[in-house]
Amino acid sequence: MTRILWIDDEPNRYKILANHMAIGSIDVYFAHGWDQINHYLNNGFIWDVVLLDGDMPLMSGVTVARDFLCERSIPVIIVSMNPGKVAKISSILSEYEVPFLVAPITDPTKLCGAITSITSKV
Repeated sequence: MTRILWIDDEPNRYKILANHMAIGSIDVYFAHGWDQINHYLNNGFIWDVVLLDGDMPLMSGVTVARDFLCERSIPVIIVSMNPGKVAKISSILSEYEVPFLVAPITDPTKLCGAITSITSKV
């Protein structure tokens, strides 16, 4: 079972996709901010990949991505509706292989394919 942490400040965005992913071999955990992320970490949760909203107003996507990539060696996939934000994050994180998906994600097979691709490299 692949375990992902989905970090997004808008919980409604991923409810539908989460239902599709739960059918397969993907176990999804959600966090809306650092408090929830720290709760998981303090309770020993470990994920195979982090799916990260790149457009959160209260958290820096770059900071969160670096934390998981550098400190925890967990791969990250960034999702964003803002092409300018994707370009900025991509240039800052250019030393890492960080895939990006364009939101909204309406096809769960694309998301599952990206998750499978990145976890098969680990």
